[in-house]
Formats: sequence, C-alpha cells, structure tokens
Amino acid sequence: LQDRSYDKVTGNATLQYAFDSEDITTYLTTGTSYRPGGATVSARDLGPYQEFLEEDSWFVEAGVKSSLLDNRLRLNAAVFYQDYSDYIGRVNRIAINNGGVPRPDGSPTHETSLTTNGDAEVMGVELDFEYLLGANWQIAGGLSYVEAEYKDGTRIPCNDGDIPAGSVLNTCDVGGETLGTQPPLSASLRSEYTIPFDSFDSYVRGLYRFVDRRDDRDANGGELGAYAIFDLHAGLRDPADVWDVSVFVRNLFDREAKQDVQPVYRDFNGDPTGYQKVQVEPGRLVGISATYRF
Repeated sequence: LQDRSYDKVTGNATLQYAFDSEDITTYLTTGTSYRPGGATVSARDLGPYQEFLEEDSWFVEAGVKSSLLDNRLRLNAAVFYQDYSDYIGRVNRIAINNGGVPRPDGSPTHETSLTTNGDAEVMGVELDFEYLLGANWQIAGGLSYVEAEYKDGTRIPCNDGDIPAGSVLNTCDVGGETLGTQPPLSASLRSEYTIPFDSFDSYVRGLYRFVDRRDDRDANGGELGAYAIFDLHAGLRDPADVWDVSVFVRNLFDREAKQDVQPVYRDFNGDPTGYQKVQVEPGRLVGISATYRF
C-alpha cells in the first residue's frame, strides 16, 4: 500500500526550412520525453525489484520531405537518435527466490515477469516513397534501419547463472543487447493497378513485407530468422469509394516464421519444463472482404 506521485516538464522545438525553387522541406527537431515509474504487480516478494523508476529521454531528428516530378513522386527521409535514462522494459518468467529465500535444495522458489529499468539508446534512418507510374498504376514503399540497444554496464533481471545468496533474483550485464525483438532492418513495397469501367473500378494490389533477423536471448541460438511475406488482393470498388468487394490471399507463399519466443516454462518445483511459448506468423489465409459506407 504505497502512494507515489510523479511530475515532469517535457517539450520539443523544431526548425523547418522550405526551398522556394522546389517542393522540398527540411527540418530539425529535438525534445524530451518521459514515462512515470510504478510497481510490478506480483503475489511474490520481489524486494528492491518490486518498484521501477521513472524514465527520461531526449531525442533529435533531422529529415527531408519532398514532392517531385510534377507531384508524381513523394520522397521522405529521416535520421534520428534517442537517449534513455532508466528505460522501462519488461522481462518474462524470471526465476526468483520469494523474499530472497530459496528452496532447501537451493533451487528457485517461483518465476515471475517484472518491469525493469536500464539505460539505452536508439538510432536509425527511415525512408518512404510513393510514385505514380501512370494514371492507373501506383507504387509505394518504405525502409527503416534501427539500432536499439542497452548501454554498456546496464544490468537487468535474467535467468543466466545462479541467484546470489540472499537475493531475490539474478541480474546480467546486457550492454549491447537489443531492446525487445524488433528487427534492425525492415522494408515494405506496395503496388496497385486499377482498370476503370463505366460504373466501377477493378484493381489488383500486392504487398511485400521483409523482416530482418532479430536477436532474442530466449530463442534457440539467440536469434530469430529473417522472413518475407507477400499478400495479394483483387477486387471491384465504387469510383466514389462507397463500396468495395475483394478477394485476398495473405502470406501467399505460406512462409513459416517466428515473431517472438518467451523463456522456458518452469514447473511447480521451479525446474525447466523444456516448453516455450512461440508466437508465429499466421500461415496462408484466403478470404473475401466487403465494405459499404453509408
């Protein structure tokens, strides 16, 4: 039964410049952000790990937005950096000694998930475009490369090694490890071709998504593989966008991929069971979609 209050002043500033001769705008923005602290809700005594601290960060971003080729091409790009103090993260199914007291045989008493703090930084670049190849053909896409890592010397709860005597849990140095399982590189490409008729339009649309390999300490080998998914849509729609009927195939080539892996489950004695929860990319899905706007 604790009472905590948090307050913080945040803000940002942006400098923007528009070129007269071209439809091009550049910008530079910087600012701060904040998330309040709190507590992990648990039936166990987590000692000093019950509460987590406030998170502070500052960021800077520079970019360009443009409209070229008589407004047929839209091209945007940005680079960014964000520095976190006490980044608020989450770890799953960590082996613990309730109140710091292990079982008589020295094994952990329970496992729990808890919210943590650790210094981190994020940096990256993003690109996106949209291009009208013709009156009825459009192509668009985007690419991002992001490095999101804990800083050197950061320690958070983990299941590696034994729990020190008198401690609730063990911690590991995660400096250089990624935040979560977000891929460093991701890309998408979308194209649509329309054939107009007197009272309706027909169209074909394809969407390609690429997800790069990701580091994951809970996965076998510590890594989740890269994968690519292709979706296909074909349909008819009203030129005024009142109704739309389409047939779609998601994950056309039925690619198998893991999105996320969680730590191994433990039994009531605290021993690993060998079973893990794995979130996978859905397999091939074929369906019909209909929309009507009143």
